[in-house]
Amino acid sequence: MREITNIQQVGSLPARGFFISPFGILAGLVWALSIAAVFGQDEGTSFTAELDQVWEAVSVPTQLAPLFSAKIEKVEADGKILISSTAMDPCLALTKESGSAYLEVTGPAGHAWLGHRLEVGTGSRATGEAQLLQVISSPRNTRANLDQSLVSAEIRVHPHLSLPYLLEKESRWILEKFPDCKLRFFVPTESGFREFRPQLTDPAASISWNTFIPQSGWTPATSDDLVLAAGDCFALSKSLRRDVGFSILGVQRISLPCSRPWKGKGPHLLGYPFSADLRLGQDWPLTDGPLKPSGNAKDCDYLGLYLPNGYKTFGLFAETGGTPVWREILQPGTRRAAWGAAGNVIKIIPAGQGFLLYPRQDGLDHFFLPPQP
Repeated sequence: MREITNIQQVGSLPARGFFISPFGILAGLVWALSIAAVFGQDEGTSFTAELDQVWEAVSVPTQLAPLFSAKIEKVEADGKILISSTAMDPCLALTKESGSAYLEVTGPAGHAWLGHRLEVGTGSRATGEAQLLQVISSPRNTRANLDQSLVSAEIRVHPHLSLPYLLEKESRWILEKFPDCKLRFFVPTESGFREFRPQLTDPAASISWNTFIPQSGWTPATSDDLVLAAGDCFALSKSLRRDVGFSILGVQRISLPCSRPWKGKGPHLLGYPFSADLRLGQDWPLTDGPLKPSGNAKDCDYLGLYLPNGYKTFGLFAETGGTPVWREILQPGTRRAAWGAAGNVIKIIPAGQGFLLYPRQDGLDHFFLPPQP
């Protein structure tokens, strides 16, 4: 396991259970999934998380392998997109998909839609035609106003990751052994997050996933509710320190920017979508982006991290003319908010660790860029 040493404060932090390895399943994993990697991405990257804290925030910097790649030839009415592809009848494969899927614009360099994603119809919502995609309305679409500017874009179509895909087996084991463990998951929405509760009512049946709706209580969740998009993280809580883990073998993005917009003041559950540590101030945030440094602890953008020694918050701090740093902030978002010691700053968020962002303004055009030189 990797030891976090990026927080400059008194004492050292325990190790964390995030691994990114070359092709192959690591020995001793809780469980594993193997997915072929194709289309020129880094093949066979294995991401593993072993989660043994009461609270965790986890980013999965791995995508499921694409179903096919294509080029967009025409944007038609009602969100239909005509494509060309070397794959045989590529869009017909979407009629057999039971889960959600998306297209991601991967080229050419400089294209206006580069790094953006759009949800596409699967199952009965697919067009049923060999070269025709159906774009569907979704808050996960990172750009609106679908028009002819999308023509000539190179795309890959991926199935989505989801909570059941990653954690259904482990959740079942936890619920069988510790039925009172209060296992909860939290998944991002456009303006915040939603809470989910897995339930095992019949040992012979699949887990049922429920979501909490204010004024309605716990209601059955749809498979679309449980999707984890690129740039997201999910949070996990349980009342005991028992390992929950997963491993996924997929593909990683190498040089493709990743659109991850947000709306509102959060908290937004974010994660760096690359298989590398997020170097604060170097890789993120962008100087011309929505996050701006502040010397005022009562009015600043800040993030929260679940660490083995507790939940810590760090604000984007800079004095006039100074270099911005993420400095510890105490009681953020309140009238008692105050900066921690000047040396208590965070410089790196390890690959696979998610964080909670509390921004002062919307980030409708926000991107994560690949690791910078």
